[in-house]
Amino acid sequence: MRRPLVWILVLVVGALAADAGAAGGRLLLAQAESAASSRQDFEADALFWESIRDSDDPELFEAYLERFPEGTFRRLAENRLAALRADPEQEQDKPAPPKPKPEPVAEPEPDPEPQPDGPIGESQLAAALADPRSAVREAAVERALGSLTPRTAGLLLGQDDRAIRTRAFAAAWRSPDPGVRQAAYGYLSGDWVGTYVYGTGNPTRVDFELSMSFGQDGRFTASGVEPNTFGDPSASHLYASFQGQLARRGELAMRKTYDGTGGVSHSVDYQGLFDAGSLQVSGVWRLANGSGAFSMRRR
Repeated sequence: MRRPLVWILVLVVGALAADAGAAGGRLLLAQAESAASSRQDFEADALFWESIRDSDDPELFEAYLERFPEGTFRRLAENRLAALRADPEQEQDKPAPPKPKPEPVAEPEPDPEPQPDGPIGESQLAAALADPRSAVREAAVERALGSLTPRTAGLLLGQDDRAIRTRAFAAAWRSPDPGVRQAAYGYLSGDWVGTYVYGTGNPTRVDFELSMSFGQDGRFTASGVEPNTFGDPSASHLYASFQGQLARRGELAMRKTYDGTGGVSHSVDYQGLFDAGSLQVSGVWRLANGSGAFSMRRR
């Protein structure tokens, strides 16, 4: 029903311009035609994206970026294409080489001390991170990142040094070890900030804040608050609860349900892609009668 209304507007304004013969009428007609063209471009963009967003074929996302280089879903397409090109699942699916059988020995020998370029234990790592010498700290971090365990991952992710936390999270996020991956999810628990846009024809941007708590397998709950931009004006803010999951390959899906404040109690579905480098999610929110873009990041 919305597209016909746009073209009715074009015809009406065109008729006014013809009857009046005024420059103002022609200007309104041009503006209406431009709005109709912009809507067609957005709908073509959205239709193309909906047809490929669940695909595993990188050529489809390359085609989208070529057709819509500044499209609404450009960032999602770029992230998806990068993930498909990296294809970490193939490496993880390779069978591990068979372990050689140990040769029998007369007496067990004590385990050798870890070498400077070998694995590092939690206590060794903690001591090295407290060392005032930067070279000692850096060497310990490199050894830990090369063979992360849940405990060493947690220790690195708890450091005050943001650079160390960023490197540790990237390594933990890629790890095939479920325990290490869970440490990465735990790091994502906390405060997030974001923005959503109303949608086509309405550029209103709404900032929101989330407090997120991640559990097993990337499942999470959250509570959120945003300024009241569409509810009963007696309420200054709207409040909502969230439930969702952040999958291993970076796909995020969540549902927001308003708690009734300001007379608002409906639900909104969100889908996006997580960028481990920037700790940011970009995607689309959807209702039965509309949709728009959103983004959010770990604070």
